[in-house]
Amino acid sequence: MKLRQVLLGLGATLALSGVAQPTVMNSDAQAFLERGRLMYESRNYVGAIDQLSHMLQLPCTTDMEEEAELLIAMSSFERGESQSLDLLITFVEEHPTSPRAQLAQEKIGNYYFYRGDWKNALLSYSLVRERALNADMDENVMYRIAYCHLRLGEWDQARTLYERLARTKRYGSATDFYNAYIDYAQGDYDTALEHFQAIPATSELGYQAQYYITQIKYHRQHYDEVIATGQQLLAEGQNDYFTAELNRMVGEKVTIVSPVEQTTRNTIRGIVADARGQLVLLDTPGLHKAVGTLGTLLNRMARRSAAGADITCVVFD
Repeated sequence: MKLRQVLLGLGATLALSGVAQPTVMNSDAQAFLERGRLMYESRNYVGAIDQLSHMLQLPCTTDMEEEAELLIAMSSFERGESQSLDLLITFVEEHPTSPRAQLAQEKIGNYYFYRGDWKNALLSYSLVRERALNADMDENVMYRIAYCHLRLGEWDQARTLYERLARTKRYGSATDFYNAYIDYAQGDYDTALEHFQAIPATSELGYQAQYYITQIKYHRQHYDEVIATGQQLLAEGQNDYFTAELNRMVGEKVTIVSPVEQTTRNTIRGIVADARGQLVLLDTPGLHKAVGTLGTLLNRMARRSAAGADITCVVFD
């Protein structure tokens, strides 16, 4: 009986496999496009590029070719490839009236945004028509435009957009923090403190709010409160970006001072903050004639840190 059931099952499987195959299993352009689309959605970007590149070598419609070119460019972007910017810009130039050009333009903005190039990100996002994308993506673009204005010190433009985002479910709570930060950056510490204190410490931006509360108390010379809050934030250790400045405020050493060569093994960040803005100081391992793998790695780290700085100060000893 068991053998008969197995044979019956095998026969049914063979029969089904011989009836019809999904389009995705074929070798025509449409199948390659569908496979590339599925791979992109599943974040297999290498596979997506491979399938779509094969598709472009086959006879296909203009619309299929356009979609494949965009998916290749976006896959390249998701992989962090430097050529992705050129691919996205070329797509927009070759298909300026296509609805897909708006999606490519948004990715161009993201390319600059994630690299901290706020001016080019802002310019790129401004070319994305409002409501050209879906509702979530429209909110994302507005949020990033507001953040670009914030980083560029364009407070009024940033605040106007944050007021609009305050009505959204996704970014409503975040706008409370950024509006408080604008008050802080403009030197209105009373208003900033009130708004930062209204943000729950356990919320997504609660740690950052507590940090700026500590900054304001330090500015007001309430050192006992600064030490208590600062040490608590250091113990939580949720954001390494603030660690050096918290150490400074609570009186802990920020960097190593030693007569021993190559004591500094990592890039150490110190932050000077006041009403005018923030100055980030980087202490790197010393450049030296490397002996062995460790020395080579330390030199490489120092050069990388210096390459990302606006001003480099070299101390010879």
